[in-house]
Amino acid sequence: MTHYPDEELLINGSIAKWLRDRTEELLICANEVKNGSGIAKSISLGGLALSIVISGINPLAGLSAILCAVGYSGAVLKDKSITNQVALLPFVRGNLLDILGTLGHADLRSQYKAPSEIEDLQNYLGYKNRHELMLLSQNLLPLTEKLQEIEPDKRFDAYLWLVDKFVESSAGIAPQDIRSELIAVLPEPTALQPPSPKSESNETQSVPTTPETVDKFQWIDQVLKMPFRVLTGDAGSGKSTLERFMISKLKEAGYHIVCLNTETNPDVWKGVEVLTTSDEINEFLSEFVSGIESRQKECRKLGLDEDQFLSEVATNRSGRDGRVAIFFMEANTFELCGVDADLWASVLQMCLTNIRKWGYTACLTAQSDNQTSVSSKMKGFSSRYDEQPRVECIVKTDDITGEAVSSGRAWLKVKGKADKNPKSINLANFPKTKDFRSQAEKNAPSDKTPPYPKPTSKSERKLSDIINSLEKSLLVSENSLTKESEELLDKKLSDLASRLLAFFNNARNKTPKSLANIKKKDELREQGDIKLIMALTELVSTGHLIFDDKDSWLKPDW
Repeated sequence: MTHYPDEELLINGSIAKWLRDRTEELLICANEVKNGSGIAKSISLGGLALSIVISGINPLAGLSAILCAVGYSGAVLKDKSITNQVALLPFVRGNLLDILGTLGHADLRSQYKAPSEIEDLQNYLGYKNRHELMLLSQNLLPLTEKLQEIEPDKRFDAYLWLVDKFVESSAGIAPQDIRSELIAVLPEPTALQPPSPKSESNETQSVPTTPETVDKFQWIDQVLKMPFRVLTGDAGSGKSTLERFMISKLKEAGYHIVCLNTETNPDVWKGVEVLTTSDEINEFLSEFVSGIESRQKECRKLGLDEDQFLSEVATNRSGRDGRVAIFFMEANTFELCGVDADLWASVLQMCLTNIRKWGYTACLTAQSDNQTSVSSKMKGFSSRYDEQPRVECIVKTDDITGEAVSSGRAWLKVKGKADKNPKSINLANFPKTKDFRSQAEKNAPSDKTPPYPKPTSKSERKLSDIINSLEKSLLVSENSLTKESEELLDKKLSDLASRLLAFFNNARNKTPKSLANIKKKDELREQGDIKLIMALTELVSTGHLIFDDKDSWLKPDW
């Protein structure tokens, strides 16, 4: 009996590996049956030969020869019942009846060809497994491509259905027919369909539904379902085109789009919110961090689980209060343009958690994973960042101009940078437009179109910073904290931050504590990474803890 490989491989997108593992499992099973038959024949023939040799000196040798002959005959008959061919010699491929049929016929002998090893092994499997191995041998590539178009949790059932269909036909399904056969019984994936879609979102501009987009770009649904993704590639490789394609799909699904780009003109973008100055970006990043905590508290207050809360956000809210898709465009320029480095680091760390269940999804674009704006801020989180799904756009040189242009291809690495089975994908040739308005938005009077919230101006931010500094100076001495001011500051901490501070105060081992060390305590482990990171950031900002620029926190007096 054969066993199927881990279904998680199919769900995670490693379809080719799963199919190869299944093929190997079938071949191993067939080889075990064949070896057992060959060993039985070998032992019987050996015993028969030995009995004949010693028959002159041992009267019982004749009886032994008879028993060995019966055993050999039984092994040959059993082999024939399994493989439907007569193989007299052990471990030798080929059907004796086929060979005998060519005797006296020169043409037949010249055309006779012994079966290959795989063809021979197929005969040692059961009827269904035999046809399954035939299906895998003949259609491995089209099977891989077509199963990628099915929703991840339905791929195993789709594979079993294909095998059954192949067995019924006894001849298999042609590669070009697999897609149509799947459509006959399986619905098209709707990965981005909101719980209660709004009529307005259905009118949004999208990529034209041509056979090309249906067949070649189904992978985009799989990528957009993930909470965070990375787009990389040299200049001209097609990153911006892919960004616009993703924006159109997410806008169509009802997301509010926020683009953070320090190198664009916001006036040419329509239908999306574009932030370009460091003040605007810093304010949004700060709101993003606090917004997740606010939604978590609201979810608990309403007595809802995460799925119910997400449905509420998708159905009854819009703008920044609804589902939000964030695009960090040309992220390698953020720090150079004045974006707060620590705030940027906190947001990146937050994006590595499951922000999707709180109504957020994010995409980071950079020419390389090694950009300072990424690597210098991901200390302690670099391994988790490397595990995020990414699309690496491929550039080529134009034969006429010699300039770098998009090849129209990319590598999809679902398991991150070190994915051993990247998938080669086609990039959509999306129009060079920055107008993502739906038809309803285009028809709406300009005075009725609600403007996006205006970010705090630079002068207002400076004034706010001065006021905050004065307030802090009343609580904290420039050189040291008094006992009374420490107690006052502690009272202003959130409940989780206070519990974390108590954890550090009571620690016997005065060494830096990583997130893994902190989560060893049961009551803290239940809080989850997002809450813990936010509380730790709160303690660092108030001076209670110090971050070691790696992956740990410690008290100033340790």
